[in-house]
Amino acid sequence: MKLTRFIIPAVLAATVLAGAACAEEAGGESVATREPETTEAPTTEASVTTEAPTTTEAPTTTAAPTTTEAPTTTTTAPPTTTTVPPPPEDPELSNARESAQSYLDFSGFSRQGLIDQLSSEYGDQYPVEVATAAVDSLSVDWNAEAVEAAEGYLEFQAFSHAGLVDQLSSEYGDQFTREQAEHGATAVLG
Repeated sequence: MKLTRFIIPAVLAATVLAGAACAEEAGGESVATREPETTEAPTTEASVTTEAPTTTEAPTTTAAPTTTEAPTTTTTAPPTTTTVPPPPEDPELSNARESAQSYLDFSGFSRQGLIDQLSSEYGDQYPVEVATAAVDSLSVDWNAEAVEAAEGYLEFQAFSHAGLVDQLSSEYGDQFTREQAEHGATAVLG
């Protein structure tokens, strides 16, 4: 058996006793002598001893609640992506691209030689920015173009390996990079 002790603070006890004294002076019934109205411990005592309740049965549990409806599954649709169509292409760029492809189909050109041809005042006269964008939008094997240009030179004139490389890479010639010119000359001359 476990004993528990309750201690009422001194201030509360003094208040209860003072209230009882006032009631006796007024001719009323003392709080200390009155029957308690509740099952709580009397408030005039300094401590109370109680016994711990004994438990003879195990607590019972209730069954899990049953549901009459199946749980609803909420799915969230994946976010939709809106594809914005690209703005219509500048007709001048489209025309420059077609001209560039025609030049490449006709003869071997370097990237810079093709840009110069498209933007030259004696050529197609496209703005340099448009000519550059048109050439860069094409998929071109510049090494193959260097081989084609080298073959064209050899049809009309004999060249040494070094002379053909210089002609293909010259700023006054085809303007291939030095590596592209070496590739073209080596491919046709060995």
